Formats: sequence, C-alpha cells, structure tokens
Amino acid sequence: MGTGIPRVLKLKLDEKNKQILEYEEFSKGVPSSEFMGSATLIEDNVFLIGWGGSAKVNNNVLFSEIDFDNNTVLFEAIPTAQSNLSTYRVYKYKE
Repeated sequence: MGTGIPRVLKLKLDEKNKQILEYEEFSKGVPSSEFMGSATLIEDNVFLIGWGGSAKVNNNVLFSEIDFDNNTVLFEAIPTAQSNLSTYRVYKYKE
C-alpha cells in the first residue's frame, strides 16, 4: 500500500550488479493520482511532473516544473474550469 502522496525517485543504479547505489526522493505533498503520471529530470533537481489522473479527485494541476532545491514551482498548467482532464506523459522541448 502506498503513502497516498506522489513522489519522484532519482536513482543511481549499478545495472551490472543489480544494485541501487544512491537515491533521492522528492515530493510536493499533493493528493495521489490513481493512474498514469510521469517525471522527467530537466536539470539538477528540477523535474517536469505530469500528475496523471483520478476518477475520484478532480485534477487542479495538469503538470508542473518544480525546482526542489529551492522549493519553487517554475511553471504549472492549470485548467481554467473544474475538469476531469489528466496527463499521461509530459515533455519539454528546448528550441
């Protein structure tokens, strides 16, 4: 059973010996989504997070770019009206 709070895990793996060498855990403390969601490391401890979806809880935020070192939300996509929108996977492209 999970904690109910989504989190991002940053892992350093030894794939040859099948071991976790280091890990860090990041969380924004938002209610859990029931399905989907994604996280991409953009730069040092800055992640682009797609919050997934829930049949029980309306999503107030679709995706966020968060700097966990400074505990700062750099960008969020928020629907203009209460909706059942969800994200499967979110990408960021540099020009």
